[in-house]
Amino acid sequence: MSEITYRDPLFIQIREVIRSKIESGEYPPGTTIPSELDLAEMYGVSRLTIRTAIDALVYEGLLRRIQGKGAYVTEPKLNYSPEVFGGFRQNVNGKNIRFSSKVLYKTTRPADTSFSYILGIEPEDDIYYIKRLCYTDGVPFMLNKLYIPCRLLPQFDEIDLNVFQPYEVYSMYGLNVRTVEQKLDLAYLHHTDCNKLGIDPGIAVMCFECTSRLQDGTAVEYSKSYARGDMCNYSIRFQQSPRS
Repeated sequence: MSEITYRDPLFIQIREVIRSKIESGEYPPGTTIPSELDLAEMYGVSRLTIRTAIDALVYEGLLRRIQGKGAYVTEPKLNYSPEVFGGFRQNVNGKNIRFSSKVLYKTTRPADTSFSYILGIEPEDDIYYIKRLCYTDGVPFMLNKLYIPCRLLPQFDEIDLNVFQPYEVYSMYGLNVRTVEQKLDLAYLHHTDCNKLGIDPGIAVMCFECTSRLQDGTAVEYSKSYARGDMCNYSIRFQQSPRS
């Protein structure tokens, strides 16, 4: 009871007590915290106060409610910084994370008007279309769709993208990306893609829409990446330009 005072609303204090126990490892990832009834008795407050505190931590992604089983501590979130060049692996920061990816679909198709403008090529020019599922520690994290002009990578079909990341392939061909234009939005995926990511239909995901260019402005890649919001903290760093 020494952890609880009357200086702040009780549900906020309970929330912070539970948070501290999660961060200290007293409540480790994958385990349940004490029940609402046990916590209410432990701290001498109502179950509604406990439920409100837990709801706040569920909203933050620190806890996950399982019907009939209680509230589970989730895995610590990754830190995703999309301003870093190099693709998925370079953008995610975390300790001892095992990355992998699986190519779901890879083909060639005409750019058509939908991609010819973005990539600066003719509508009849061929592009590679690749759909990949990216994992961290074996858990699906991001669905990635790539569109690449075929003329830039004539032997791309022979490269195993389950082994090499796209930015590694660009470097092999001497294509050094210098600028990336990126848009961030929320999106809702088709139920089949939700199943691949392991999320319920109707759950919004983060959508990163990127165009990568060479020094001369040539577009190397257009991509759309759909990332789970419950597994990662997303951060973008801004820096003030020096005054002239």
